[in-house]
Amino acid sequence: MLYGGNRQRDEAGELPPPLRGRDFRYFSFGRYALLEALTLSGVGKGDVVLLPEYICRENLAAIHALGARAKYYSVNKALAPAVSPDNMPSARAIVAVDYFGFPQDLSPFRAYCNRTGAVLIEDNAHGFLSRDDDGTYLGMRGDIGIFSFRKSITLMNGSGLVVNHADKAKPFPPQLPYVNYPESKTFRMKRCLRRLPQWNMTGLLYAIIGLDRAIRKLRTGADYVQSDAAAEQELPGRPEPDARLLDILKSLDADYEISRRRMLYAEIAKVVEQNGGMPVFPGLPDNVVPYGYAFHAAPDAIGTIKKALKSNCLDCHQWPELPAEIEPRASEHYKSVWLVNFIW
Repeated sequence: MLYGGNRQRDEAGELPPPLRGRDFRYFSFGRYALLEALTLSGVGKGDVVLLPEYICRENLAAIHALGARAKYYSVNKALAPAVSPDNMPSARAIVAVDYFGFPQDLSPFRAYCNRTGAVLIEDNAHGFLSRDDDGTYLGMRGDIGIFSFRKSITLMNGSGLVVNHADKAKPFPPQLPYVNYPESKTFRMKRCLRRLPQWNMTGLLYAIIGLDRAIRKLRTGADYVQSDAAAEQELPGRPEPDARLLDILKSLDADYEISRRRMLYAEIAKVVEQNGGMPVFPGLPDNVVPYGYAFHAAPDAIGTIKKALKSNCLDCHQWPELPAEIEPRASEHYKSVWLVNFIW
């Protein structure tokens, strides 16, 4: 399987769609892009931001930084809103999430915004290169769109923001300066490994990744990097993007990446579904470029699925780490979602 890395062209060219020809602002992490989106939306102290309950708790740090308040709407097993827009509380801004690179139906969100005057922020952290059924790139459909490129491409950091409806946002600020961040030893090792010919290196790569995770588990008690309670309150590092970001984006072979991700999705679907897993989304629409393979699994089935994935040099983990306010009352279908990631 072509698992783990992205192929780059020998020379940098134009930015790939949907970035080409659009006025973007780039940041280090998606949380800073969300912070800017909320600021442009006029969110301030005491204002309400409406989020799905099913969301990474780190997103709350941007809301906290502005002294705003988070309120939530529930989502169903297909990760669409489970409540009518007429019954959602008023808010300054509402966030719609394109989970795992699949397009969220924005019609209920637009109805909500028409009723309340809220700004619609399309959180497209997972959906770089994905489009909806009409061919519109995800992130370009709300009033403001945010991206997290580092979730799809081998990057130290990298996120972006675009304003699609200027009448719903404050004037765009200048681009923050780019910073030459030093590479960590772990990132440098992974970057080098991704350049190896994967047709005969998949097993070795998996073994190295497994060793890295085993060491992490001994050190921290967890296979994967996990956030702590402070993640809901504190933004990470600095907001400025890495100086290499645009060159890496320009050199990305987008057609190859689209093909790679769709092929992985189809192959992993066979493994997971044959062993009792159920995809979060039925089928793979033509325009979708999946972030990973997301599936529901019962507790008594996940062991078998993990074993089958391991035999294919793959693994999975639960997603996301829910906000502390949501965790105690989370619906069962929030806790049954597992993800096979397409980048490491």
